[in-house]
Amino acid sequence: MLCGGGVFSKTNSVVNHCVIENNSATNDGGVLTVCAIAGNDASEGGGVYGESDGFLYYCSINGNTATDGGGVYLWDDGELFNCTIATNYASVSGGGIVCSNKGTVVNSIIYDNQAALEKNNWQSYTTNVTFSYCCTTPLTGLPGGSGCISENPLFVAPGLDYHLINGSPCIDAGTNMAWMTTATDLDGNPRIHDGIVDMGCYEFIPEPGLGIWIFGILVMRNIMKIRRCA
Repeated sequence: MLCGGGVFSKTNSVVNHCVIENNSATNDGGVLTVCAIAGNDASEGGGVYGESDGFLYYCSINGNTATDGGGVYLWDDGELFNCTIATNYASVSGGGIVCSNKGTVVNSIIYDNQAALEKNNWQSYTTNVTFSYCCTTPLTGLPGGSGCISENPLFVAPGLDYHLINGSPCIDAGTNMAWMTTATDLDGNPRIHDGIVDMGCYEFIPEPGLGIWIFGILVMRNIMKIRRCA
């Protein structure tokens, strides 16, 4: 095969809760949900090649390489929801993702990818492509859709940890969909926290007990002040 070093996703195929890494193919990369796809290599779609209504949900796709579509290559109406595509590389075009012959990308982060010749993060070879509520750059020429932003997504550790830090512009910046009411993110947390879904494969969950810890410190400081005054 020439496509999909990690996965070749096609109609009626299902890949669920998997870690897919360090594979290779000579050509192209169903349904992929809650998967981590890293360190794979192909000619087209280093991480995933999605063809004929292939779907990807809340996947982390990073560190993959290809000639075109370092992270993902969508062909013939592939669809991608709430994925994080980062630090992938293409030796020609579309370091993060290539969309050819239709494609839909929603609630996803496509950032910090590189291509040797053109289009570091995304490349579209057709007018029938829609990007909506995505974090990527550049926005100029980005096909269709609405709600996209170009600000740095603020990962915990780019290249290592793609969770979002507090203050990320991707928090509560997506668009809710009916299937999200029972879905989980890549960590197994509820897909929607605080009312609006986040962009990317991880939902931002504040550290538990942080507010109580801060409140406790303030209370102790006041107690110490009272004791000094007494």
